[in-house]
Amino acid sequence: MPDLPGITKIDGAKAYELWKGKRAIFLDNRIKSHYDTEKIPGSRWFFTDSLIEKGASMANELDKTKTYVLYCNGVVCWRSPAAALILKHLGFNILWYKEGLPDWKKRGYPTE
Repeated sequence: MPDLPGITKIDGAKAYELWKGKRAIFLDNRIKSHYDTEKIPGSRWFFTDSLIEKGASMANELDKTKTYVLYCNGVVCWRSPAAALILKHLGFNILWYKEGLPDWKKRGYPTE
């Protein structure tokens, strides 16, 4: 998956720094069963497929004054980049954790 024009990509160290400092809201874009099994602690489930189906109205639950880190199953997953592009277009402050949960786990960061 190439980089996304206009979307800031962050690595695992930056994601952890933002998470630890509670300076961003993490949105998990994976399917619900994956989210229910394992996730970055404190992340919210924000399903990309539903965003595509429902359109911009689904983003009404988000706050445009906050920063959001979007992640999914890493470089093999299309959901977080798709959600990042849509939410950025809608005016949200989006950071993309391209390597996602596989990288988070590899680094030994906590999951729940």
